[in-house]
Amino acid sequence: MSSTSYLKYCRLAWFSKPACERKLYRYMVRRKPTRVLEIGIGLAARTLRMIDVSRRYCEDGQFHYSGIDLFESRPVTADMLPLKEAYAMLRQPGIKVRLIPGDALAAMTRTANSLANTDLIIVDAEIRDSDLRDAWQYFPRMMHDKTLVLRQREGRGGRFFESLGRADIERQITPEKKNTATVRAA
Repeated sequence: MSSTSYLKYCRLAWFSKPACERKLYRYMVRRKPTRVLEIGIGLAARTLRMIDVSRRYCEDGQFHYSGIDLFESRPVTADMLPLKEAYAMLRQPGIKVRLIPGDALAAMTRTANSLANTDLIIVDAEIRDSDLRDAWQYFPRMMHDKTLVLRQREGRGGRFFESLGRADIERQITPEKKNTATVRAA
């Protein structure tokens, strides 16, 4: 169970860079999420650290990680992480990894129902509000009562995580999108 040493966890939870991710690692050990969705994985450094932290509390085969990203479709100015390379990097014994190519809306349209009961959803700061505008309607399908959504934002002091609950997500959904989501769910 504890292949990640306590000292390594402490380093991640209290001293890692970027500082905003410390809250994420401490949350993971406190709440022990077993189903995590990350929207925008960047170069997968945070993902690898989350998988490492999950080894402190999850038995083999219990931790399910899903990642949505543009992969090869990223703009040419962005750092590249091909899907095949990302999968090879993240695939580890005892961890179930699912990578979903596409933007947030397209990926969630295809997979939201199969991502039901997700414990933790992380939205990277690189994902613009305009990219999420129509995708918010799919979040309730993936959530349960205790799901936490952490939206990474840019601030004066650098990046930080904003915590969103179900009520916060519901406020993001426009009235016309609520009707569409209800019809599709039925």
